[in-house]
Amino acid sequence: GWLGFNCGSTYGVAGAKWKLAAKAAVTTLNGSIGGGVCAITISMLKTKGKVDIAYVCNGILAGLVGITSVCVAISPLEAIIIGALSAPVTLVVFELLPRLGVDDPVGAVAVHMGAGVWSLLAVGIFGTRDATEESLLTRNGLLHGGDASLLLAQTMYILCCTGWSALATFILMTSIDKTIGLRCDLKHEIFGADLMEHSVGGHFDHSTGAVFTKSGRLVATIHDNMDAEALWETFYRYEKQNADDEVVQLENSIESCLDSPQTKATPDVECSGFRFRARLAKDEPAESRNDVHQTSP
Repeated sequence: GWLGFNCGSTYGVAGAKWKLAAKAAVTTLNGSIGGGVCAITISMLKTKGKVDIAYVCNGILAGLVGITSVCVAISPLEAIIIGALSAPVTLVVFELLPRLGVDDPVGAVAVHMGAGVWSLLAVGIFGTRDATEESLLTRNGLLHGGDASLLLAQTMYILCCTGWSALATFILMTSIDKTIGLRCDLKHEIFGADLMEHSVGGHFDHSTGAVFTKSGRLVATIHDNMDAEALWETFYRYEKQNADDEVVQLENSIESCLDSPQTKATPDVECSGFRFRARLAKDEPAESRNDVHQTSP
């Protein structure tokens, strides 16, 4: 996707546009590499040798976002540097938002705002004047002998975009909040829309209030006048029963695997994956399974 719109932003391949598109392809890839490698390094330093997948994914995305504004106006080496610097910017914002009370579970603000701001500033720092007839960039950035005018223009652009977005969002969200309401009810906040509306991970019967696991087991019946404590208790019971069902399914899979003629010769090898997953499901504390859902109601 990123290769498509970064390279495609030249709007053609005629004239010198193909050179810019090819350059954009290289710098886009290098930006993602720089962001990913830097994120892995930060993760291993923070967790004493372990790799946090969320850090890696956000680091790669940050590198791609960071390179987008300037992909045709920098060298491949500069692309790696910009991508690498995008990762810590994003990861700092990613960790800071929960402390500020901002709910950003997928890191969209951290990636697209944090790395996006850095990307725009990078134009004024690393940008090089486009020597082709397309003249996409007519001034050099600070590191290539340019003055501060390009960086100031980029800064003004950031302020204008931020101001417009903040104002438009405030007007829109305030209007929704004062009319139909912006916040869902407590049941949806605790159990999540995936279960309540889309039957992902179980099923919720809107007519009776019954909550079922993925296997169809009835967990409990919830109603509108239940307080947060009772709803959380029901949610934990739902999570535990789902986990118990998964263990049973995996154990049944092991038995089926062992009974299969194709695996009787080497059962330990063929069925080791099922055993490993069953052991993980048994050994994983219930608290760790619920950590991701424990947000303040």
